Amino acid sequence: AVADWFARHNDAVDLLGGGVKHLALKGKLELRADLTVARSRSHVTVDNGTAGAGFPVARTWQDTFKLQANYELSKQTTLIGGWWFERYDSTDWHLDGLLPDSVPNLLALGETAPSYRVHVLRVAMRHRF
Repeated sequence: AVADWFARHNDAVDLLGGGVKHLALKGKLELRADLTVARSRSHVTVDNGTAGAGFPVARTWQDTFKLQANYELSKQTTLIGGWWFERYDSTDWHLDGLLPDSVPNLLALGETAPSYRVHVLRVAMRHRF
């Protein structure tokens, strides 16, 4: 039998990124900064022949910022340092507000849409033999 409904799924993503690099101390110190900003939207509509409300829009937001410095101690040895921050938030009607007992005959695990903040600090020394 032919289905009497169909669905349309439309995703849109906006992405912006950039970075700068600067050499100082006669090329011994390299400084870098990078920024990335991303936004996405997901629209799902179902046409079953009747007028009904569509599904809510699922959205994500991700921002990433990185700083890095490399200092050349000698031709073979470099000191490396960096800091990275990332923020991620999302709303998803598939998960948000769905508790383990919200829907009869469905075992949900109470998941929520991902959301986090992370800071990473890195210090290293590279030596080439």
